[in-house]
Amino acid sequence: MEEVRIIKTDCLQNPNEKLWRSATRDIEEVRTIFYHLQSLEYGDKPDYALIRNNLKNILQRSIPIPRIPNPNLTTGQAPFVLLPTHQMAGMA
Repeated sequence: MEEVRIIKTDCLQNPNEKLWRSATRDIEEVRTIFYHLQSLEYGDKPDYALIRNNLKNILQRSIPIPRIPNPNLTTGQAPFVLLPTHQMAGMA
């Protein structure tokens, strides 16, 4: 777990070097959302309209979402899956 924390910290502190190198390099909306979320303090509420509008812009331009291989699929571990919130209702 410590290794994951170090990698995440490095990426979040150096987004130009670590995050905007390939798949998201040309998608300005991803940067906009990232920097907005990064600017928030603990008690701040995200600007959901800004996030939603930027995601809509990506979809309207039909920017393909890159498929990143999941290393868990080759290691026998369960893959990490994000569920839409309506599918998460009742899960605990």
